[in-house]
Amino acid sequence: YEGGGCAIYAGTTVFDDCIISGNSTSDDGGGIYADAYSSIPSTVTLTGCAISSNSASYAGGGIEASDTHLTMIDCDIKLNTSVYDAAGVDIYGTGVTGTVTNCRFENNSGGDGGGMWTNVPTTLDHCLFAGNSSVQPNSNSYGGGIYIGGGPLVMTNCTVYDNLAQPYIGGGGD
Repeated sequence: YEGGGCAIYAGTTVFDDCIISGNSTSDDGGGIYADAYSSIPSTVTLTGCAISSNSASYAGGGIEASDTHLTMIDCDIKLNTSVYDAAGVDIYGTGVTGTVTNCRFENNSGGDGGGMWTNVPTTLDHCLFAGNSSVQPNSNSYGGGIYIGGGPLVMTNCTVYDNLAQPYIGGGGD
């Protein structure tokens, strides 16, 4: 069951100064799950939000944005967990984009892309990725801070430090 805190299927959703915390799911999107419906992508905008202490048994501990245009401004994404990809934010799909401005991804822990996992054109501006980890037992782990599985990814004035990927590959990004 997707979206421990909130599940969005198509349409436009705006979160302004919200706290999404302490939610969990046995699937994707512990805090928020957004997905297309009948090939119509969702559009989700978060401004001034705190996404923290959420968990997913699969991907997107904080946010799972599948076939969703995701815009995040001035948000804190911290202390989220996932078993597989993207403990903080997972952005993937076809024909969609991610735009993240002045956001902090801190102390998220999960599979590939502890802070963020993306395979869509994504722009990061003035973002911080710190203390995130990618740790998968019995498997390679990639991108403690950020995992880039496609793109392009454009980063401007961002800081990526003190992230961990183990047991085999990389620390900050992949």
